[in-house]
Amino acid sequence: MTEPLSLIAALIRALDEHRIRYCHWKSSAGLAVALAGETDLDLLVDRRHAGRFRALITHLGFKSFISHEARRLPGVEDWLGLDTDSRHLVHLHVYEQLVLGEELVKNHRLPIEDVLLDHTQRHRGLLVPVPELELAVLAVRALLKYRDDALARDLIRIGHRDGLPASISAEVTELLSRTTPADVGTAIDRLLPMLPSPVIVSFLDAVNRRPIDGLRIRRLRLELEAALRVYTRLPTGTLWATRMAAAMNRSRFARVVRKAAERLRGRPSGRRKRPAAGGRTVAIVGIDGSGKTTVIEALVATFGWRVNVATLYLGSSRPGLRTRAAQSVTRAIRRLNGRLPSRGHEAAPATRLRQFAIDTALGLRAVAEAGERKRRIQLGSNLAAKGWLVFFDRYPMPALEVGSRRMDAHRLAVPSASTGWFVARLAGRERSIYRRIGRPDLTIVLRIDAAAARARKPKAPDALEAKAAALADLEEGNSRLVVIDAAAPLDDVLRQATIAVWDRLG
Repeated sequence: MTEPLSLIAALIRALDEHRIRYCHWKSSAGLAVALAGETDLDLLVDRRHAGRFRALITHLGFKSFISHEARRLPGVEDWLGLDTDSRHLVHLHVYEQLVLGEELVKNHRLPIEDVLLDHTQRHRGLLVPVPELELAVLAVRALLKYRDDALARDLIRIGHRDGLPASISAEVTELLSRTTPADVGTAIDRLLPMLPSPVIVSFLDAVNRRPIDGLRIRRLRLELEAALRVYTRLPTGTLWATRMAAAMNRSRFARVVRKAAERLRGRPSGRRKRPAAGGRTVAIVGIDGSGKTTVIEALVATFGWRVNVATLYLGSSRPGLRTRAAQSVTRAIRRLNGRLPSRGHEAAPATRLRQFAIDTALGLRAVAEAGERKRRIQLGSNLAAKGWLVFFDRYPMPALEVGSRRMDAHRLAVPSASTGWFVARLAGRERSIYRRIGRPDLTIVLRIDAAAARARKPKAPDALEAKAAALADLEEGNSRLVVIDAAAPLDDVLRQATIAVWDRLG
């Protein structure tokens, strides 16, 4: 048996030691996958123990997250924890009450929590309901989700998908290996009298028959809905409107519209979770060859599994429309000019004119790049304000000198007496833009010496040594800055970066 993640093992021990009344109330057949951190743990917790439970998981390092409004349910909370050994997020789906039904509608509130919590057994280390009760709840969930589109798939036999997912059949088969339909019916009559036991037993008989009898399962669903009518949450009109909205939201047309809207707004819509403590901006800074791309990809893979994540590039190699235009003009003027002429007072008027054109083009390009960086940083700040985790690939660091320039910041020299008024205005404009750029919530500096970086990336630019020297002088002086030795083994670098980001999420 695969060992659970360290954080999950610690959680199980703590739940037992503190005598928290709980159970993992569904999908015990797939518990091994959940213990490995590859899917969420669905924990039903006694409401009387909820305060102690929250204190316990907070002590273990779990943090509260908020689901997209379309997926929120009353009495259900989301908590994420970081297993530092594996760099996996552990997702706890915590229930104080059970609300069941079709996806994104969940119209039935069944008061069965105490029955499930009173009749548990140990399975792969966690407490789970006895198989008779878990099968009864599984049948209710599967039947309530069996809508007309599922019936159509089973009647028309188009494609390879049945109306009942294969995972349901697999769960039923696994649970029936530990009990019998007759025992399930007896347990329902004794412990869950609100459920019609003949409907549940008939479903268990029908679920593994092939081909699936869609009309039979639909009839069973209607009988179940009639028996549970008293436990519905929504009036008929609201239920149909919610159902239609959910169907539209899942449709291919809706996905196309969302993608088009994202492109129009220049930002994603975000349908994952957000930290209850608010979003954060994180800048990853380092010279070429320090591993910025690798670190960012790893962070996105870790947090993007459950959290709204965005990555924004702030270098100059992926310019926007304005910057591309300015870069094109600069390259064209340089090609026409051949080389930069002398700036002496004796220079001919034509030479001074060419020099003015070069300086102006360079100034316009620098201002365009600065403006583009500011717009991308503003976009990232706006997303963070809405609960996103935003990673910046590079970030302006005006305090660090790289030769005669600043690191990913202003490029134009301080205006002098010989500088034309227009170029001086451009230099002032560039500095003004960078002064208005705030700091990210966290800056991760990947420090590595130039020789090691060039060994990784032989085609790195000539300024590599100067940038490495500038970052080598940088000291950790505040909570917003973390310096990591990028020459260390990759796993160590990724672990330090992941922990640094996690620590800032509330």
